[in-house]
Amino acid sequence: MLNDLDQRFQDAIHSFWNVRENQMQLQIDSGRSDAGTRGPATGGNQMTQLVDLLKDILVQCGLDESHVFNRTSLELPGYFRPKKNGIY
Repeated sequence: MLNDLDQRFQDAIHSFWNVRENQMQLQIDSGRSDAGTRGPATGGNQMTQLVDLLKDILVQCGLDESHVFNRTSLELPGYFRPKKNGIY
């Protein structure tokens, strides 16, 4: 898994920008665009591949997968906002 780290990281970065672009286009098409550059960020999922990559790296380095929480109500605050899912 770690031998393809460079390619997976590059793919995750491309995914981030592609998801943001698609989210902006969806908002434009729907006629309900957010102000400024908020539109691409409010749709969510732009960090999914990076989160999955980080989880895989942590598990590969020896962290028990049951100790890595994502896509649950137990997520830590993240890039998007200081209070994730109302926790804290």
